[in-house]
Amino acid sequence: MKRLVVLLAVMIFCGCASSVSNEATGLSGTNIINNPSLHKKVSLLDHHSRYTNGLLEAMVRLHNNTKSFQDIEYRFTWLDKDGFVVAQEPWQPLTLNGLETKEVSSIASSPQVVDFKFEFRPKQ
Repeated sequence: MKRLVVLLAVMIFCGCASSVSNEATGLSGTNIINNPSLHKKVSLLDHHSRYTNGLLEAMVRLHNNTKSFQDIEYRFTWLDKDGFVVAQEPWQPLTLNGLETKEVSSIASSPQVVDFKFEFRPKQ
């Protein structure tokens, strides 16, 4: 766990200016922002996870900070106990109306999944 937090801290300080996604990982509870212009418009408020019938279920709340609609895309990436990708969902479109908060959720397809990564970006 400490190793993951240190790794995330290094990634935050190094930055990835060319990246266009915002992401949160389930274990750390940290929102890593790599797209400052989108972060001003859309915030990841919080996220929760639980096990349902032996499968990890994740829920994320997004908020539009502006009065105009925002078209974004999001996806969940499912990780095993070693942090390797088990499955990655395709990008899903989402429209947030002005000042709207929406919850998006998904459930892993494998019992090997113990964590997730959530990403969102401007609609491509």
